[in-house]
Amino acid sequence: MSTAEIPAVPEELWQPVSKWTSVRRALSVLAIILLWVLVIFVRKLEDKDNLRETLASFIEPIAGYYWLVFAGLAAVVAATALYGYLDWRHRSFAVSDSGVHVRYGVLMKKHKHMRWDRIQKIDVRRRLFDRLTGQGSLAVAPGGIHLENLEIGLLSVADCQKLRTELLAVVARVRAGQAPQVGDWASRSVENEGEEIYRLSFSRLAGSLIFSLTAVSGLFSVAISIWLYKAAETGGFWAPLIFAITVAINIFRNFARAWGTRVAVTPDGLHMQSGLISYQAQTIPPGRVHAVKLSQPGLWKLFGWWKLELVTADGMNITESASGDPNKSPLIPAGTLEEVLLATWVLMPDLGVPDREVFLREALSGNFQVAGFVPAPRASRWLDPIGWKRSGVALTTRLAVLRHGRWWRRRLILVLHQHYQSLVAKQGPVQRQLGLATLNFAMVSSTFKVEQQNMSLTDVQQLLETENQAGKAARAAANP
Repeated sequence: MSTAEIPAVPEELWQPVSKWTSVRRALSVLAIILLWVLVIFVRKLEDKDNLRETLASFIEPIAGYYWLVFAGLAAVVAATALYGYLDWRHRSFAVSDSGVHVRYGVLMKKHKHMRWDRIQKIDVRRRLFDRLTGQGSLAVAPGGIHLENLEIGLLSVADCQKLRTELLAVVARVRAGQAPQVGDWASRSVENEGEEIYRLSFSRLAGSLIFSLTAVSGLFSVAISIWLYKAAETGGFWAPLIFAITVAINIFRNFARAWGTRVAVTPDGLHMQSGLISYQAQTIPPGRVHAVKLSQPGLWKLFGWWKLELVTADGMNITESASGDPNKSPLIPAGTLEEVLLATWVLMPDLGVPDREVFLREALSGNFQVAGFVPAPRASRWLDPIGWKRSGVALTTRLAVLRHGRWWRRRLILVLHQHYQSLVAKQGPVQRQLGLATLNFAMVSSTFKVEQQNMSLTDVQQLLETENQAGKAARAAANP
């Protein structure tokens, strides 16, 4: 929306953000500079493969000019601090009948606006700095793909929760066809976090990461790398060490993202909290879920753990990292079958079958005795020798069910008829020779593929026709 189209907001409605906002922005600039220096240092270390020589190459050029270096650093710190202060003075937000507004900018003024009918999700986010200072921010997500979130903050944690409660209440009124009626959010009380149905323990989180494919393949690769260096007798050790550090950072990132994951049932849907370094809290309304994926990596079968992932109406897979990047993590990183099924039933209470529990358990097992799946043909064994016997597609009155995997990795995807963007039948050259095809569901956005590979071409054509009719009927019923 252009500035000319943005509704005018009375000046008295504009409210400032926390002063910690300027400090965080200044520190962000310094962090980028330090990261740039670190990247250069690591590249030089890889080239020289000697720590002492690398340090010397950094120190020698500035020998005798230390005071200039310190003066330059002081100037950078002062400039970033001044920029942060000016940015804070020109940053404010407003909540009016027309929607949520944010304005900012020192030299280039910007005014962002999101209408109430466009808001899909409101999250509380707390990065490491925010948690240390008792602050947080609100990320207001619109519906649609590749649309930018509107971020409000920094604010105190209590103000974040109060403002979020007020915004959710206004959005609910607008969806019900009522007037927005924005109230005094500062006087609101903080809502109860709901009835807890899932909490990730430290032992389960650690176990799920240790027995993940990332950890196993990473450790194996590090061992091979070290062995090759020793066999070559080069004496170099920094390259495998850097590779090992990279693997460790990746594992720690997943650990920090899933730390303390808690899921509770609230009147608005499932409320989720997670994060060690960057904390996030968000609510997933049932009507905003487009697809659900239940998966079980091979080694997790020993412990009976399952993972639950979602595709939602905001064009992003649940959940985002607190930095706003699409580093998606599961709603339930590692849960028992009962915990995963309970969360699934809250999000999708009607599966279009008489007995949803029997249906889901049968679908997860892959026996297909009750579920009524169209199985993969025998010809698919040439492309999928392990999982073809447990692969199939079922269509209920409410959704499409895609099942694949046997003992190494099992996954089940539930797609609501009215929520996919398009339906495509694909066929590769090898599939064409075997009479096979792939049924693909194009979603608004997803980090996992919603498709069933290596089905009979005849079955795919029939499923395509049936699902097209089911999708049209579901959309017509949802939008009378």
